[in-house]
Amino acid sequence: MNFTMEYYLSKYEELSVLSDTKKCRTSLMRNKDTGELVVKKEMGKESFSVYSLLKSIKNKNLINFNDNIQSSFISLVGELANNSYEHGNIDKAYFCGQYFPRISKLSFSISNLGNTIVENVKQKNSNFLNQKCLEWIFELGTTTRKDGTSGGQGLYELRNIVHKLKGNITVISGNDYYNIDKNNNIKYQFLENKYAGTTFIIDIYYNREVKLWKR
Repeated sequence: MNFTMEYYLSKYEELSVLSDTKKCRTSLMRNKDTGELVVKKEMGKESFSVYSLLKSIKNKNLINFNDNIQSSFISLVGELANNSYEHGNIDKAYFCGQYFPRISKLSFSISNLGNTIVENVKQKNSNFLNQKCLEWIFELGTTTRKDGTSGGQGLYELRNIVHKLKGNITVISGNDYYNIDKNNNIKYQFLENKYAGTTFIIDIYYNREVKLWKR
């Protein structure tokens, strides 16, 4: 840790640990001088490599929303990558994306060939129907972790940011297709042919100014 970062972190005190896994530790912090609340994430190597790659993009026509939105969005993408390893229970995930300049659209996906969402959720909520399992993962404070640590921040926050950017999220996992469009409308479909694993597809349109909302 360099001196600048060490000095910055010394200004904050930890209030509580929101989640703590081998892949990522998330803490609620407070600025000792101003009382400002922030969320601190310590990511695993896999998540940090995705975060670093996206932060290195210099094309301002590609990543042109403000710094707060950009930092929050990239952090959440890193957490989505982390989820692929943790909840998919695998050691490999796949990331790809493309920017479409004519329609100012960035589309990317993260995939794994591990456990499906329904398989994970039903271990904790065996009475849930498949569609409810997909709805549940985007709710605040929900987690399938068995060690008692809290969670359920990442996908909830990701949904909010993608909505602010007039985007949509598509999830394909096992026999289930789930889409949240830019108006927060939900489309669910049961797939006859089972998909081996889980894919998150995120489309965002951001050729506009977007300000990060205040908590």
